[in-house]
Amino acid sequence: IGAEAGLGVNVHVYPSTFEFESRMDRAGRALVGAGLFSEVVFVGVWRLGLEEWELGESGVEICRLRGRLNSDRQNLLYRLLRFLEWSGLILGRFRGEKLSCINCHSLSAFPACVVLRFLTGARLIYDAHELETETESMRGGRKWLAKLVEWVCIHEADAHVFVSDSIANWYRDRFGLRRVYVVRNVPLQSKRNEGDVGKDLRRIFGIGGNALVCLHQGRLEAGRGVERMLDAFTGLPERCHLVLLGFGELVGWIREKAAQCSNIHYHEPVSPDELPSLTQGADLGLHLIGDTCLNHLFCLPNKLFEYTHAGVPVVFSDLPEVDRVVTGYGCGWTVKDSTENLREKILEIDGEDLKRAKEGCQKVAEECNWEREREVMLGIYSGLGFVSNGG
Repeated sequence: IGAEAGLGVNVHVYPSTFEFESRMDRAGRALVGAGLFSEVVFVGVWRLGLEEWELGESGVEICRLRGRLNSDRQNLLYRLLRFLEWSGLILGRFRGEKLSCINCHSLSAFPACVVLRFLTGARLIYDAHELETETESMRGGRKWLAKLVEWVCIHEADAHVFVSDSIANWYRDRFGLRRVYVVRNVPLQSKRNEGDVGKDLRRIFGIGGNALVCLHQGRLEAGRGVERMLDAFTGLPERCHLVLLGFGELVGWIREKAAQCSNIHYHEPVSPDELPSLTQGADLGLHLIGDTCLNHLFCLPNKLFEYTHAGVPVVFSDLPEVDRVVTGYGCGWTVKDSTENLREKILEIDGEDLKRAKEGCQKVAEECNWEREREVMLGIYSGLGFVSNGG
């Protein structure tokens, strides 16, 4: 890393390969454009087939650290060893660099980022993507260790950034944090025109013109409401169709259901560039994440904004942050977490309901977009003393 005179480097540490991180790509583009730093570097993990160092399209440099412990084994000892190796790789690579700001995006990187802060004198931002210690998978010794890391490190950060008001309030109340900010994971403002139409899901799957097409896109895994959707649509009339788009452990079962039920369909995953057009071809966007942990209860799924920015009304789980948007903008409906509730809601929605909800979607796109969140994010850096030299 060769820093320009007077400017340091901003590193963002997250255990990702940075192949599909649209949220961080938007943030990286904004930081490069603002000229706050000589370089912006995403520090992630390497996998076979990827470069260890490359320059992304956004102007952000991507550094993938290559360790020896690459297995997905879940036992606590192996995960602890992988955590220690990951921390050592971060410190070994960046301790001698001229760093101005470190963004830690994961608890697994927090200790190394705190040590790196003291070694370099850089500012440290804890930029959490979720309420990590309160996820459904956090149990037993792993949860105890995660909470210990959080307790030791949390006050060493100069600012704390969260993705919803509920998560921000939880951290503020629990730890007495002062510099707490919310930057939501929302898309760029839609550039859709009234006449824009998406790819014709009806034509792809042979669905009639008067049918209601409901779409769920994303990971097709347990805990995301996919099972309830399949159960609900199995009992719905032929005019109500469900399209499941994505990848995950449930794809095989979904294909079986699609073979048995003419109103259930599976679509292979598509590139991020293709996804908005496919989304526009639906009448409703579905997302039924279960209220099984605090992280789910307080979440504000990016899917909510992906659907509404595409002009597609939504039916989502009845969660506080979700309800604030859905009810506040009138862009859809929330339902309690059950198959029967989803089935009843799908049956009662008519054409006039959809028309009104589409108007609400337009309001969401105008007011909840990355252009606005970008200003909040850059304001955090300004508050820490970093001055913009660019656009």
